[in-house]
Amino acid sequence: MAEGKIFWNLPNQVSYSQGEKLSCSIVIINPSISSQEYQLISRLLSDATIEREETVLVNGAQTFTVDPLSRLELIGGFVADRTNVTLAILLCDRDGNELDRVSTYLSAPTELVPSPIERIGEVMSQYMPFVVGGICLALAAGLLIKLVRR
Repeated sequence: MAEGKIFWNLPNQVSYSQGEKLSCSIVIINPSISSQEYQLISRLLSDATIEREETVLVNGAQTFTVDPLSRLELIGGFVADRTNVTLAILLCDRDGNELDRVSTYLSAPTELVPSPIERIGEVMSQYMPFVVGGICLALAAGLLIKLVRR
């Protein structure tokens, strides 16, 4: 019977914009005392519905072998055409039987509402040239008035 474990460096949820590349590092562990032939399958799930499923090619092949009691680290990325879905990567034996899986929820990025302090900063940066110019004019006018009185 095939055995295997899969891990990756992604959290349970990521902010994701459709079409962007989601980079990740995947580790496959073969805990058995014999070589194992595996395949990876990516799934996009909306609730419990499978939206899309594809075999992930590793070094150009649909299956790959991991030596006994060893691990294989893969670095790559995925691109999804939608958000608010779950991306699951299934570790399967060569016959397609699921052994383990990892997943993350691809949430649409939220637009942050600026805080009142940030809004004050925006307003100040817009009007600062007028304030500085007004102060300079007032100082110059005060100096001119003093010179005229003498």
